[in-house]
Amino acid sequence: MKTVNLAPWLFCVFMLGCAVRLWLFPYPDSLAQYGVAVEQDWAFERWSGGKKTVYPLPLTTVEQRFANGFPGEIGRFSDGETVWVVRHIARPTRLLHPAADCYRGLGYQVSAPRVVRQASNIRWQCFIAERGRKLKLQVCERIFDDKHSQWTDVSAWYWESLFQPGPRQWWAVTQVTPAA
Repeated sequence: MKTVNLAPWLFCVFMLGCAVRLWLFPYPDSLAQYGVAVEQDWAFERWSGGKKTVYPLPLTTVEQRFANGFPGEIGRFSDGETVWVVRHIARPTRLLHPAADCYRGLGYQVSAPRVVRQASNIRWQCFIAERGRKLKLQVCERIFDDKHSQWTDVSAWYWESLFQPGPRQWWAVTQVTPAA
């Protein structure tokens, strides 16, 4: 008796279901299509801790090139010590990827990430990025939405967000500080 491997068929059915879901309930290209004002305060108090004055910085060349195709807005900010890259996201996208991937691509050695829990149950995924002996940075990142959900893993955010349509706003925040 011959056995049949159903895994390829189940995968095809799953992918077809994903395609139908996106066809029936497409995501907008911008939050403005949901009637959400995107020219807002960038939610400084949500990601900076609200303890210091935060001012905008220009995007780097790499960030600007990335922003051109990104479904949302990207801002770069500092308080003089910490630098934040904040992405305001209009729809689930594979263009959002872990900061560790960016740092590896820029030639840094990256430590294994660890989840750090702060007050009020705020979670960050953090790692140390080193280039040479002189440059050592602590990089922490998190994703949160306007419904008080949060993620430290980009892939987990993507899949959960993909299957929960509706008017939502997400912020992906990368925090970079000098490491000791």
